[in-house]
Amino acid sequence: MKLIKIILYFFCWLCNPAEKSVEKVAPPSDWHTVQATYYHPVASQTQGNPLITASGKKINLELLEKGHLKWIAVSRDLLERYNYGDTVSIVCSEDASLNGRYVIYDTMAKRFKNKIDFLWPKGKKKEKGVWKVRMRKD
Repeated sequence: MKLIKIILYFFCWLCNPAEKSVEKVAPPSDWHTVQATYYHPVASQTQGNPLITASGKKINLELLEKGHLKWIAVSRDLLERYNYGDTVSIVCSEDASLNGRYVIYDTMAKRFKNKIDFLWPKGKKKEKGVWKVRMRKD
C-alpha cells in the first residue's frame, strides 16, 4: 500500500500543472541583480572585428536578425562567476520580452562592473535601453 501511495505521489508531482517559471528553478540565493543594456555588432560598439566575440564565436547576422541568437556579453568581474559558453537564465520585471535563456560569448569593456549587454540586431532598438535584471547560471 505504501508503494502505491509513493507512486501516486510521484505521478501527481510530475503532472502538476503549476506554473513553472524561471524564478522557481533555483533558490533566491543563486540569483543576483545586474544592470543590462544592449549592443549591436558594429565597429563603433565593439573592439576589433564586430562579428567575432571575445570568446572567438562568429556572429551569424542572419540568425541574429531572426532572433535565433540569444547571446550576451558580461562585464569582466562577472567572468569570476561565469565562463564563456555558460547558459544563464535572465528575468526582467521591467520588460518580459528579455526573459529567457542566453549564452555568454562576449566580454564588455574594462570600465563596466556588474553589467551585461544583450546582443541585438543592427538597426533594431528597444524603447528603453537600461534595465535591472536578475540572472543565474543554468
